[in-house]
Amino acid sequence: MAVTVGITHSVAFTDKWLHYTGPARFFVPVGNPDNFDPHDITGKRIGFIKGWDSNLHCLKHNDVTGSKSFLPDQVVPITSPSDLPYSLERKEIDAAFVFLWTKHGVDDNQAEMIGGMPAGLEPIGEVLYCLDGLGLGTRKDSPVIGWFNAALRRLKTSGKYAALCRNAQKRHGPWGQIDCIF
Repeated sequence: MAVTVGITHSVAFTDKWLHYTGPARFFVPVGNPDNFDPHDITGKRIGFIKGWDSNLHCLKHNDVTGSKSFLPDQVVPITSPSDLPYSLERKEIDAAFVFLWTKHGVDDNQAEMIGGMPAGLEPIGEVLYCLDGLGLGTRKDSPVIGWFNAALRRLKTSGKYAALCRNAQKRHGPWGQIDCIF
């Protein structure tokens, strides 16, 4: 589960098993024809992909001017990254705020939008970070946290986890990248 500021108020997390920070950026039409200012979104309509953590909470956590006074009609839920160019073209949104896909060795500023960069869009402004890693989420009073953390540490220390991960990479690697937690 993604460790975000909003969710830590109601969910307890195990040790992070992946230290992913969830980089995200604003996207606008190439050339920024409407002069969107990513530092001040007061009164702007922003498109967010439904269910992603690159959302209004992330903008508030990053203290983007105007995010704390957002009205409900300024948050525009978008189904898929491929729908963003159409929403911008029809002026339904002023900008989109979307997670980036970072590849090993690629700086967050050079990364592209998850799902690939839709034609006609470009990133604008700095990279903002929406996550503080990934961990197993449980109720606050759950004893699972202590048990899970101890078990994972034992697996890692014994070398069994590394062996399990290498085997998974060999067997399942052709179907996609496997991120191991060392």
